[in-house]
Amino acid sequence: MKKISIPLLLLIATLAACGGKPAPAPAAKAESAGDAMRDDNAAIAKRLAEQKGAVDAAFEKQQANNEKLQFADALAAIGKRWLEVVAEAQKTGRSDMDPVIKKLEGVKAEADALAVNDCTGKARAALQTAMSSTLESYRLFRAETGPAGEATKEKLQLGSTQFGEYEKMLPSCR
Repeated sequence: MKKISIPLLLLIATLAACGGKPAPAPAAKAESAGDAMRDDNAAIAKRLAEQKGAVDAAFEKQQANNEKLQFADALAAIGKRWLEVVAEAQKTGRSDMDPVIKKLEGVKAEADALAVNDCTGKARAALQTAMSSTLESYRLFRAETGPAGEATKEKLQLGSTQFGEYEKMLPSCR
């Protein structure tokens, strides 16, 4: 019997154990720790940017809502003052009308100077029209003698109707 060398025997045994299958391909090169850390940092930065964008958008929306409410509240305060001075004018005699008309003109000047947005701009226009009609009615009343004339009554009614339009518009601005 011939002697078989030990290395050759080991080779034959190894091939027999594999069953003639080719050896598996070498595994893909593993990422280095530095590459993995860079990828993690990039993913974290992306998530932070997305979260910041969402927070910024929510903040801007809240700011817009607050600004909208401020415009509406300022206009509502002027409308309330107008009604208070009109109530005073209704109790005032013709000879004492000048100071009340000055107050009405002052409140109208506040409305004219008020900063508005698109919505409150329309409501303010209705309020200004109501104020102009009402002021004109009190000026006519002051100049008249005797009972209020038809023109005075018509102007006052028109002012009241226009004020009602303003009151319908304002809630939609909140």
